[in-house]
Amino acid sequence: MAFTDRLHNRGSVSTANFDIAQSATFDDTRNQWLENTMSYNSGRANNTYKKMTLSMWVKRGSQSTSKTHTLWSSASSARTSRITFAANNRIIMYLSAQSGYNEDPETYAYFRDHSAWYHIVVRVDTTLSTAADRLRLYVNGIQQTWAEAPDIDQNTAEEFTSFQPCTHAIGGENGYSNSTGGNFDGQIAEVNYMANMSVEPTTFGKFDDNGHWIPIDTTNLSYDAPEDSYRIDFGATDSSNPYNDTSGNAQHFSNGSSSGAPRIGTDTPTNNFCIMNPLTSFANDTYIYQSGAGHLIQGQSGAYQLRWGSIGINPTHNSSKWYWECKNQSNIHSSTNEYSWGVAREVRIVDIKGGGSQGDFLNGDNLARYMSSYNTGGNGTGANQIWGVMLDCSGSNPVVTLYRDGTQVYTYTYSSYALYYGHEHMFPSCGVYGSGSELVFNFGGGTIQEFTVSSGNTDANGYGNFEYAPPTGALALCSKNLADSGGSYS
Repeated sequence: MAFTDRLHNRGSVSTANFDIAQSATFDDTRNQWLENTMSYNSGRANNTYKKMTLSMWVKRGSQSTSKTHTLWSSASSARTSRITFAANNRIIMYLSAQSGYNEDPETYAYFRDHSAWYHIVVRVDTTLSTAADRLRLYVNGIQQTWAEAPDIDQNTAEEFTSFQPCTHAIGGENGYSNSTGGNFDGQIAEVNYMANMSVEPTTFGKFDDNGHWIPIDTTNLSYDAPEDSYRIDFGATDSSNPYNDTSGNAQHFSNGSSSGAPRIGTDTPTNNFCIMNPLTSFANDTYIYQSGAGHLIQGQSGAYQLRWGSIGINPTHNSSKWYWECKNQSNIHSSTNEYSWGVAREVRIVDIKGGGSQGDFLNGDNLARYMSSYNTGGNGTGANQIWGVMLDCSGSNPVVTLYRDGTQVYTYTYSSYALYYGHEHMFPSCGVYGSGSELVFNFGGGTIQEFTVSSGNTDANGYGNFEYAPPTGALALCSKNLADSGGSYS
């Protein structure tokens, strides 16, 4: 397997491996973070810890050419250190040391995949004689190369490891503005902080037989300095207190944002849910991927472009039913706004030459199949309706059914469906026209893209969180369901 393939984690589907049940979703437009003023060992003086290990699983929401997105930070009255996705999509670490100097090493590698989970491990050990080993970063089990190696003095007490009192923050930095940089956008799962210890990433994960990096059980870790260490599993152990430390060390976190706490979802490294992929685009694509305020796919005036999901279904090899939801934030059709949604065949996506008008999906205004043209019907409806889409592959030909606020309103059967060489897939898809057109999706995992769901309906296997009950037998597009239905996910 190629190095680039091993670097990505699409979500484990093996039931034999440790299951990460929940994650927290952070919205950078709301400056969300969790914080804990550490109750450090009162018997320990400052500047005595020279080691630490931080492990966390992350799935990115938005990217920005002007903002950074901080995953974790440690701040005292005088200094702050943090690990961040830089605006260029590399990982950068800002380190403040005892002597007052700063380091900001940056990886060579870029991390732009929104659909994958990354496992990030930071190791600090300033006692080592080799300078390059004093700060190590691993992504999905692979040690990263620094574009410029950090120059950390031997036996230095780093902000990460030593200073007290100190506030640790997950998902950002305490009180940091997001105008040019700040808090994380996306999901975080299974955070482990081990004070005064430098351990291998194999403490938290391993490569499976397919070369994918997967989590292992961390519920019984041993800590050198337990009073300064923690494990946050976001409610998998204690659903009533999702930000509490589950290591037994009582280093509990709380919401630090005045605009609402991060929400808890089930999109995790062991059950990865579909998203509308913001990286799908054409040469003249004028779409904006907008995170926050509903986490939207948004069109610009004068453009009609296509977006599609990160998981596709091959009807030839999969006989299951699949369900997802979307919500139009404004009127379906006006002089400035238009929407289409449903599915797009792989070959139709490939054939599109810069325009969504060739997509194989449903036009919301007319409740009709929308390709190069559609029949005008004047069936436009109002804003904030929730539309369910079911792709039924259980019969001889795929069927797409559309539901409006829980009621079936349209169905289309592909009567002469010819799969190219038996490998063609069908993807969740949408087209949006106009600067005020905003379409929000819900695949059930509680990801940063999805609209807030109040009803809490699951699919036939008990996965997902939907506003309306999925049709009988219909499944959420996630890695566990794909495995259960005989599909593959890699």
